[in-house]
Amino acid sequence: MIRLEQNYRSTGNILEAANAVIRNNRGRKGKNLWTEHGEGEKVHFYTAGNEREEGMYVASQLLKAYGEGKQWRDCAVLYRMNALSNQIEMALKSNSIPYRVVGGFRFFERAEIRTCCPISASSTTPMMTCACSGW
Repeated sequence: MIRLEQNYRSTGNILEAANAVIRNNRGRKGKNLWTEHGEGEKVHFYTAGNEREEGMYVASQLLKAYGEGKQWRDCAVLYRMNALSNQIEMALKSNSIPYRVVGGFRFFERAEIRTCCPISASSTTPMMTCACSGW
């Protein structure tokens, strides 16, 4: 077996975090990712109480980076499945943060959501009404 362990993009601290996750996956063969890049910035962990908190935290971190002089194009939000994007997209929209989804659809552009929104448009729940009316 040949293991592809060298990473050409990430920094050492990111790979150290990835290695810790990989070690906990009992169904995978052992692997130790490494790079010739430096350590890079420290990885920061945050645990949200719920999906809405998570979305607002992501938005606040993006606003902080933008306030420190970063450009929007320098930022990326990665998630492991498209179903997780709803609250993140809602937080980005409510904070006027421009974004685009790569490799999938924006939450409100998905067929199943577009189908449900007209049905729910008369909802008394302000968030649902807001979401279904396209904000």
